[in-house]
Amino acid sequence: MPWSIYSSGEARAILLWQRGKDTVLTPLTSLLASLRVSPLAVSVAGVLLAFSGALLAVVFDALWYLVLGIGLHLLCDALDGALARAQSGEVHRGGVLTDVCADFLVVTIVSGFLAYVYPFDAVLPLVFSSLYGVLLALLLVSSAMGRPMPWVIRPRILLYLVLTLDALFGMGWTMRVLFVLTCIVGLEVLLALRHVAIDDRKR
Repeated sequence: MPWSIYSSGEARAILLWQRGKDTVLTPLTSLLASLRVSPLAVSVAGVLLAFSGALLAVVFDALWYLVLGIGLHLLCDALDGALARAQSGEVHRGGVLTDVCADFLVVTIVSGFLAYVYPFDAVLPLVFSSLYGVLLALLLVSSAMGRPMPWVIRPRILLYLVLTLDALFGMGWTMRVLFVLTCIVGLEVLLALRHVAIDDRKR
Protein backbone atom coordinates (compact mmCIF):
# COMPACT_ATOMS: atom_id res chain seq x y z
CA MET A 1 0.00 0.00 0.00
CA PRO A 2 1.48 3.42 -0.94
CA TRP A 3 2.30 5.96 1.69
CA SER A 4 -0.12 8.78 2.24
CA ILE A 5 -0.31 12.09 4.07
CA TYR A 6 -4.04 11.65 4.55
CA SER A 7 -5.44 10.61 7.91
CA SER A 8 -7.65 7.56 8.30
CA GLY A 9 -10.62 9.87 8.87
CA GLU A 10 -10.04 11.53 5.49
CA ALA A 11 -9.56 8.32 3.47
CA ARG A 12 -13.15 7.81 2.27
CA ALA A 13 -13.74 11.50 1.48
CA ILE A 14 -10.42 11.69 -0.39
CA LEU A 15 -11.32 8.60 -2.45
CA LEU A 16 -14.64 10.15 -3.50
CA TRP A 17 -12.91 13.47 -4.23
CA GLN A 18 -10.26 11.76 -6.37
CA ARG A 19 -12.87 9.87 -8.41
CA GLY A 20 -14.86 13.03 -9.10
CA LYS A 21 -11.74 15.07 -9.84
CA ASP A 22 -10.33 12.41 -12.18
CA THR A 23 -13.62 12.36 -14.10
CA VAL A 24 -13.68 16.14 -14.52
CA LEU A 25 -10.01 16.26 -15.52
CA THR A 26 -10.21 13.34 -17.98
CA PRO A 27 -9.87 15.57 -21.10
CA LEU A 28 -6.73 17.24 -19.72
CA THR A 29 -5.17 14.02 -18.43
CA SER A 30 -5.86 12.32 -21.77
CA LEU A 31 -4.16 15.19 -23.59
CA LEU A 32 -1.14 15.13 -21.29
CA ALA A 33 -0.89 11.35 -21.54
CA SER A 34 -0.99 11.53 -25.36
CA LEU A 35 1.84 14.07 -25.22
CA ARG A 36 3.75 11.71 -22.88
CA VAL A 37 3.93 14.30 -20.11
CA SER A 38 4.90 12.67 -16.82
CA PRO A 39 3.19 13.37 -13.47
CA LEU A 40 6.59 14.53 -12.16
CA ALA A 41 6.79 17.19 -14.87
CA VAL A 42 3.32 18.44 -13.91
CA SER A 43 4.32 18.63 -10.23
CA VAL A 44 7.51 20.55 -11.04
CA ALA A 45 5.57 22.91 -13.31
CA GLY A 46 3.15 23.64 -10.45
CA VAL A 47 6.00 24.62 -8.13
CA LEU A 48 7.63 26.80 -10.80
CA LEU A 49 4.32 28.54 -11.52
CA ALA A 50 3.84 29.33 -7.82
CA PHE A 51 7.41 30.63 -7.59
CA SER A 52 6.94 32.76 -10.70
CA GLY A 53 3.74 34.19 -9.24
CA ALA A 54 5.50 35.10 -6.00
CA LEU A 55 8.39 36.71 -7.90
CA LEU A 56 6.05 38.77 -10.06
CA ALA A 57 4.04 39.78 -6.99
CA VAL A 58 7.22 41.18 -5.43
CA VAL A 59 8.43 42.91 -8.61
CA PHE A 60 5.08 44.53 -9.44
CA ASP A 61 3.78 44.83 -5.87
CA ALA A 62 0.58 43.01 -6.84
CA LEU A 63 -0.76 40.14 -4.75
CA TRP A 64 -2.81 38.90 -7.69
CA TYR A 65 0.27 37.40 -9.33
CA LEU A 66 0.87 35.21 -6.29
CA VAL A 67 -2.80 34.18 -6.17
CA LEU A 68 -2.69 33.28 -9.86
CA GLY A 69 0.50 31.26 -9.33
CA ILE A 70 -1.10 29.40 -6.41
CA GLY A 71 -4.20 28.69 -8.50
CA LEU A 72 -2.12 27.22 -11.31
CA HIS A 73 -0.16 25.17 -8.77
CA LEU A 74 -3.40 23.76 -7.35
CA LEU A 75 -4.49 22.82 -10.88
CA CYS A 76 -1.19 21.01 -11.40
CA ASP A 77 -1.57 19.43 -7.95
CA ALA A 78 -4.92 18.00 -9.05
CA LEU A 79 -3.59 16.94 -12.44
CA ASP A 80 -0.44 15.08 -11.38
CA GLY A 81 -2.28 12.50 -9.27
CA ALA A 82 -5.04 12.12 -11.87
CA LEU A 83 -2.42 11.65 -14.58
CA ALA A 84 -0.55 9.06 -12.50
CA ARG A 85 -3.75 7.09 -11.91
CA ALA A 86 -4.67 7.32 -15.61
CA GLN A 87 -1.24 6.02 -16.65
CA SER A 88 -0.67 3.27 -14.06
CA GLY A 89 -3.93 2.86 -12.16
CA GLU A 90 -2.53 4.15 -8.85
CA VAL A 91 -0.12 6.64 -7.28
CA HIS A 92 3.10 4.98 -6.13
CA ARG A 93 5.34 5.96 -3.23
CA GLY A 94 7.55 8.10 -5.45
CA GLY A 95 4.49 10.04 -6.57
CA VAL A 96 3.35 10.53 -2.98
CA LEU A 97 6.78 11.87 -1.98
CA THR A 98 6.84 14.17 -5.02
CA ASP A 99 3.40 15.49 -4.13
CA VAL A 100 4.43 16.09 -0.51
CA CYS A 101 7.61 17.90 -1.58
CA ALA A 102 5.68 20.06 -4.05
CA ASP A 103 3.11 21.01 -1.41
CA PHE A 104 5.84 21.89 1.08
CA LEU A 105 7.84 23.91 -1.46
CA VAL A 106 4.81 26.00 -2.40
CA VAL A 107 3.93 26.61 1.25
CA THR A 108 7.57 27.68 1.75
CA ILE A 109 7.38 29.99 -1.28
CA VAL A 110 4.20 31.61 0.03
CA SER A 111 5.71 31.90 3.51
CA GLY A 112 8.84 33.50 2.07
CA PHE A 113 6.69 36.00 0.20
CA LEU A 114 4.81 36.89 3.41
CA ALA A 115 8.09 37.24 5.31
CA TYR A 116 9.28 39.68 2.64
CA VAL A 117 6.04 41.69 2.60
CA TYR A 118 5.74 41.77 6.41
CA PRO A 119 9.38 42.02 7.58
CA PHE A 120 8.44 42.89 11.18
CA ASP A 121 6.40 39.67 11.39
CA ALA A 122 8.79 37.59 9.25
CA VAL A 123 9.29 34.95 11.95
CA LEU A 124 5.63 33.87 11.86
CA PRO A 125 5.47 32.60 8.24
CA LEU A 126 8.87 30.94 8.64
CA VAL A 127 7.69 29.12 11.77
CA PHE A 128 4.49 28.11 9.97
CA SER A 129 6.31 26.60 6.98
CA SER A 130 8.76 24.77 9.27
CA LEU A 131 5.99 23.28 11.38
CA TYR A 132 4.05 22.35 8.25
CA GLY A 133 7.09 20.47 6.93
CA VAL A 134 7.47 18.59 10.22
CA LEU A 135 3.77 17.71 10.17
CA LEU A 136 4.01 16.32 6.63
CA ALA A 137 7.02 14.22 7.63
CA LEU A 138 5.21 12.83 10.68
CA LEU A 139 2.15 11.99 8.57
CA LEU A 140 4.38 10.04 6.18
CA VAL A 141 6.07 8.23 9.08
CA SER A 142 2.77 7.25 10.69
CA SER A 143 1.47 6.05 7.31
CA ALA A 144 4.63 4.00 6.67
CA MET A 145 4.18 2.42 10.12
CA GLY A 146 0.69 1.34 9.09
CA ARG A 147 -1.05 3.55 11.63
CA PRO A 148 -2.13 6.85 10.04
CA MET A 149 -3.37 9.74 12.13
CA PRO A 150 -7.13 9.62 12.90
CA TRP A 151 -7.76 13.17 11.63
CA VAL A 152 -5.78 16.23 10.53
CA ILE A 153 -6.79 19.81 9.71
CA ARG A 154 -5.38 20.97 6.38
CA PRO A 155 -4.10 24.56 6.77
CA ARG A 156 -2.61 25.41 3.38
CA ILE A 157 -5.87 25.71 1.42
CA LEU A 158 -7.30 28.05 4.06
CA LEU A 159 -4.15 30.19 3.83
CA TYR A 160 -4.47 30.33 0.05
CA LEU A 161 -8.15 31.25 0.37
CA VAL A 162 -7.39 34.14 2.75
CA LEU A 163 -4.69 35.40 0.39
CA THR A 164 -7.26 35.36 -2.43
CA LEU A 165 -9.75 37.32 -0.32
CA ASP A 166 -7.01 39.82 0.53
CA ALA A 167 -6.26 40.23 -3.17
CA LEU A 168 -9.96 40.72 -3.92
CA PHE A 169 -11.02 42.94 -1.05
CA GLY A 170 -7.82 44.06 0.70
CA MET A 171 -9.08 42.91 4.11
CA GLY A 172 -5.61 42.41 5.57
CA TRP A 173 -6.52 39.21 7.40
CA THR A 174 -3.65 37.06 6.14
CA MET A 175 -1.21 37.43 9.04
CA ARG A 176 -3.92 37.11 11.69
CA VAL A 177 -5.22 33.93 10.09
CA LEU A 178 -1.65 32.70 9.68
CA PHE A 179 -1.09 33.09 13.42
CA VAL A 180 -4.13 30.91 14.14
CA LEU A 181 -3.02 28.34 11.56
CA THR A 182 0.48 28.25 13.04
CA CYS A 183 -0.97 27.48 16.46
CA ILE A 184 -3.14 24.72 14.97
CA VAL A 185 -0.24 23.16 13.07
CA GLY A 186 1.96 23.36 16.17
CA LEU A 187 -0.68 21.47 18.16
CA GLU A 188 -1.03 18.92 15.37
CA VAL A 189 2.74 18.36 15.36
CA LEU A 190 2.64 17.61 19.10
CA LEU A 191 -0.28 15.21 18.62
CA ALA A 192 1.47 13.54 15.69
CA LEU A 193 4.67 13.11 17.72
CA ARG A 194 2.65 11.50 20.51
CA HIS A 195 0.86 9.29 17.98
CA VAL A 196 4.11 8.05 16.43
CA ALA A 197 5.79 7.60 19.83
CA ILE A 198 2.89 5.52 21.21
CA ASP A 199 2.90 3.34 18.10
CA ASP A 200 6.67 2.89 18.34
CA ARG A 201 6.40 1.76 22.00
CA LYS A 202 3.72 -0.76 21.04
CA ARG A 203 6.15 -2.29 18.57
